[in-house]
Amino acid sequence: MTEHEGLQIYKDAGGNCYILYPITKAHLVEGLDELLDGKAADGHNHAAGDINSGVLPVARGGTGAATAEQARTNLGAAKAVSYTVTLPTASWSSSAPHSMTVTVTGILATDEPIIDCVLSGDTAASKLILEAWGCVSRITTAANSITAYCYDKKPAVNIPIKIKVVR
Repeated sequence: MTEHEGLQIYKDAGGNCYILYPITKAHLVEGLDELLDGKAADGHNHAAGDINSGVLPVARGGTGAATAEQARTNLGAAKAVSYTVTLPTASWSSSAPHSMTVTVTGILATDEPIIDCVLSGDTAASKLILEAWGCVSRITTAANSITAYCYDKKPAVNIPIKIKVVR
């Protein structure tokens, strides 16, 4: 390494020359205030509507996820699942308490569903479905099936039902 007018000249093994300008800490700090002018202050922030990319962590008010499924998991939120099946008239057992088991693929034995009959736009048919629904005393769940019970009389018409489960 050689020095020329305050500059250090360095030549590597490959013959490449480098000119080094020695600076002090004072040189680095000088002008720093001017460079920082116009930069974000400590209290700088953005409105939530300004965020248009990335994943905002839960600790900062986000979901910490890029998909709805992952967001529900991260936040511990429940997911609603719906099923529609029919309780066919011909499937009730012959003696009271009457019962039948219907396949509901995906329902779990641990589910505690909300169940109601599904009515059509036909008033007369809807009245028959409501009367039949009134015969159903309870419904239990098992893996991929439900069992409906009628303690007194069994329904005279098929009952379309909707099952909603929140997990």
